[in-house]
Amino acid sequence: MPGITAEMMKTGGMTADYGEVARISDAVTAALIGKQEIVIETAAGTRLRLGKTGREPAQPPDNGLFHKPGEWGNLPAGEAFPWTGTRAGWRRWRRRPMACWWWTAAPGPAPGRAGADRHPRSAGAAGVSGRSGHQHRGRSRGGSVAHAPLDRHQGGLASLDDPAVYTVGEFGIGTNPASRFCGITVEDEKILGTAHVAIGRNTGFGGVNMAPIHLDFVITKPTIRADGDVLMADGQLKV
Repeated sequence: MPGITAEMMKTGGMTADYGEVARISDAVTAALIGKQEIVIETAAGTRLRLGKTGREPAQPPDNGLFHKPGEWGNLPAGEAFPWTGTRAGWRRWRRRPMACWWWTAAPGPAPGRAGADRHPRSAGAAGVSGRSGHQHRGRSRGGSVAHAPLDRHQGGLASLDDPAVYTVGEFGIGTNPASRFCGITVEDEKILGTAHVAIGRNTGFGGVNMAPIHLDFVITKPTIRADGDVLMADGQLKV
């Protein structure tokens, strides 16, 4: 996994009771089954609406329990995956100083619409900010690319000359109570009380958006509703 350090193997999310992580992850997943719409809001101004397209949350979620041959996931674990679907609204997040995973895309099909994702995560488009602690507002409606300032990432993204880099290929809800902010994405995105979005490639976990990057951003203290039922309120889990 990108950014993993020896220290992370001894502290934070890796020290969690993974039975408890599994319980929380299963509860979040169960609360999403059968729902038609999920809405994410924050006091900073986020409002992101995701519509279901015939898919249910991944089961099992990323709970860190790998007991059978062939089972896999990333560590530290602790993430529930809402579905892929339509989306509209405003996103605002606080950019933490994170490790970003950049790579060259292997030859493959032309970038397609984000969507048919084995682990049902969101698809859309976003503006992002690259300065630590900076807030940025980006708009996405009906899946069209949001042309918004990208701060220090703007030049790098533009140089890739690929519209797929502006597509949101992932949305997840953190479910690990032992994870803490450390500036490394694979830890930060698992923190209980957060959600996260990523722009770019999602083919590595079953998606169809081929892009040369995958860049994550964490949303702190979100309020998340599924068909009006509150799953999380200002970062406090309610299921």
